[in-house]
Amino acid sequence: MAEASGNLTLGVLGSEPHSRERGGDSFSESPAGEPVLSARAVRVQFGPATAVHDVSFDLGPGHLLGLIGPNGAGKTTLLRALAGLQATAGGGAYVLGRRIDPGNRDVLAGVGFTPDTPPFYDGLTVGDYLRVIAKGYRLTSSEADERIAFWLEKVWLAEKVGQRVRTLSRGMRQRLGIARTLLPNPHVILLDEPAGGLDPGGRVQFRQLLCDLRDQGKALVVSSHILSDMAEYCTHIGIMAGGRMVRLGTVAEVSAAAAVGGLAG
Repeated sequence: MAEASGNLTLGVLGSEPHSRERGGDSFSESPAGEPVLSARAVRVQFGPATAVHDVSFDLGPGHLLGLIGPNGAGKTTLLRALAGLQATAGGGAYVLGRRIDPGNRDVLAGVGFTPDTPPFYDGLTVGDYLRVIAKGYRLTSSEADERIAFWLEKVWLAEKVGQRVRTLSRGMRQRLGIARTLLPNPHVILLDEPAGGLDPGGRVQFRQLLCDLRDQGKALVVSSHILSDMAEYCTHIGIMAGGRMVRLGTVAEVSAAAAVGGLAG
């Protein structure tokens, strides 16, 4: 387990962390030992205030990192930086060795991000909304239809395909946001408070979906306020406070430390 106020590293199993960039315009599988997602001394500042302090870690295939902390801890800002949506004052993020850059569509297609309140086109039907998203990822019509049907089934919205987005409950909208994130089949999945609005049954189904994605070899980062919510399905836990990653390790390591130090409260 690592514990510090600055850089922390969760090494990919069987390798040393690194930040090597790879050439070429496309990429798919992670070579043996190479991280799927790397954060390298990510720092985010808003004027004189530092929101994220030099956070570093690597995630390999099948790693699911639960990001825990109170409001204002820097979780959302870190996730936005990892997704290429937030400018960094230092450091950067990499997917399969290539820097996540807002101008590189091929790299961005490998990263999926669902914010706490996903944006939608409320006047469209669920199916039409996802078809618009699919066009943005340059999917063919047949690819789009196949993936839309698949992911709507996975997030329990298949029967809502013809329903307008504005009529969906908050929990359904949250599930639609997750389907939108998964549509391009990203290597890295970043979810900000994704269980918000889900009822108890929906939370159970959502945990199963995360486990399925983890078992497929995706690298996931999921934020929450509560450690106990994450311990059942995460492989690792990171605790943030004041923009710093104050603790990072396996679920067993961090849970044991939380029980002693009161970090789960």
